Amino acid sequence: VKRELPEDATRFASIDVNVRATLAKAWNTKNVKLAFNEEGLYEKLEGIQEQLDMCKKSLADFLDGRRRQFPRYYFVSEA
Repeated sequence: VKRELPEDATRFASIDVNVRATLAKAWNTKNVKLAFNEEGLYEKLEGIQEQLDMCKKSLADFLDGRRRQFPRYYFVSEA
């Protein structure tokens, strides 16, 4: 899939880095209120969700194209 969708692969890699950094920062804080009342965190997470939706849509389109070519792809999940 990385060869077929290189833009989405790099987008997903950046999403992964951002989410891991956010979770690591929250883990190191050890206080939920302090960790998640950060200024701009909600907007950052919304942006990550939008990028993730774009990746999910392109993956679904890719799998639909493959399913038309090869029936065995009907058993492959999008998740």
